Amino acid sequence: MTSQKIRIGITANLGIAVFLSGVVALLWPSVVTAQNFSPTVVAIVDYQRILEESTATRAIKEQLLQRRQLYQSEITQQEQGLRQADQDLSRQRAILAPDAFAQKRREFEAKVAEVQLGAQTRKKELDEAWDYSVREVQTALRAIIAELAQERGFNLVLDRSQVMYADSAYNISDEVLARLNERLPTVSVPDSTN
Repeated sequence: MTSQKIRIGITANLGIAVFLSGVVALLWPSVVTAQNFSPTVVAIVDYQRILEESTATRAIKEQLLQRRQLYQSEITQQEQGLRQADQDLSRQRAILAPDAFAQKRREFEAKVAEVQLGAQTRKKELDEAWDYSVREVQTALRAIIAELAQERGFNLVLDRSQVMYADSAYNISDEVLARLNERLPTVSVPDSTN
């Protein structure tokens, strides 16, 4: 193939591409208006601040703090018992036969493992209770945001942490927090399943 034929082929393809680009450019406004988008009305919400400052979240924290203190008291008592058992076992080492001492040592280590497992279980229970309770607050929070959006015509609500700058007039956090505190003043943290 000669270079002249290649140039003619490239020129023809380029001409078709330019023609198609022109057709798309002419049709583009009708495609955009055919979708009939409404203007964007934006609101900003400081989601993290609302979660931290809500009376429901504070009630959850207080309930979990009390439960954590109770668990810690139980664990402290168990640890004191283990320390005493360890001291007793150390004193018995001289008077027990090696096999008997080894058996008592294994029993002691099993008790230590049981206390450790109990502490881990309690921590897991606290974490699960926190997650469950906060989900209740988040559900109410999302419902309030949806209500405000419908009342005021917002069709886009962004979290403040995702926005670099917005006029404070767009921030509806205070109103959302007030409604949340009114609607959900407290949340009862569920008891553990164990």
